Amino acid sequence: MGQHYVPRRYLRRFQCPRREGLVWLYDRNGGQARRAAISKIAQEADFYSAEIEAALNHQIEIPSNPAFEKLLNGQDLASDDRFRLALYVATMMKRVPANRLRGTIMAPSAIDSTVEEIRRELYQYASEHPVDMSLLDRRLKEIECVQSKLRDTLPPSVLEQIRSPWPSPEMTEIIFEMSWRVLVSQGPSYFLTSDNPAFFFTAFGLGNQESEISFPLSSTHTLHASWWPSASEIEFLPATPPIVKELNRRQAQSATRFLFYCEAATWVPKLFRHVPESLSRITW
Repeated sequence: MGQHYVPRRYLRRFQCPRREGLVWLYDRNGGQARRAAISKIAQEADFYSAEIEAALNHQIEIPSNPAFEKLLNGQDLASDDRFRLALYVATMMKRVPANRLRGTIMAPSAIDSTVEEIRRELYQYASEHPVDMSLLDRRLKEIECVQSKLRDTLPPSVLEQIRSPWPSPEMTEIIFEMSWRVLVSQGPSYFLTSDNPAFFFTAFGLGNQESEISFPLSSTHTLHASWWPSASEIEFLPATPPIVKELNRRQAQSATRFLFYCEAATWVPKLFRHVPESLSRITW
């Protein structure tokens, strides 16, 4: 048994109605959909330490449970509950495999940008001061060598940052300040979730006025956060079938590998096969 990157209590909100502890699992890599034990999915050996998993449970998961229950019961949140749920969503952006993959992909370009800035500063200094050009050339070659080594093997400090499940205070504050709407599905289709539940448009990030976050709370409820003005602290709105479909498409696009649903449904594998290159924004 490994460390869960998607909490078990969270996944139980998507479990089969008559089969407690089980959820339908759909694999991007193919194969038949199957019922899977929640205790055995969304986890990986040595994903992080037992100490970190315990800290996530006690500092993030347990404190957020009252906020989950209030929203699922159509109740407003006090400020502290809203903050705890914002922290939970921000942490879900960080603790999943998708974040590690994203960080690993982005790290080389970040290294290149830093090295290019150093090169510009050296050339700028050389243009303004007397400089031994042979020394400048040696320094540039040394920088190039360091750049190559860093791209091949990321420094431990960078790896630690990529693998950290803890969000920045700024991330949590942004989510807290956004307008929140809870979308409620009455069927016939419901919300699914994935191994990367907290969806946002990476092109916009979080702080842009175009930014959106959608986060399934359960099979029947999804949190939608954006910068569109809201009539109240939290609006509870019916989720029309097109909205349910769009939010489920987001889960399929952002999933690293797995989707989780409350029942066997022929339309779920089709989401993997027909993931669009672009998704529609939701405006209010």
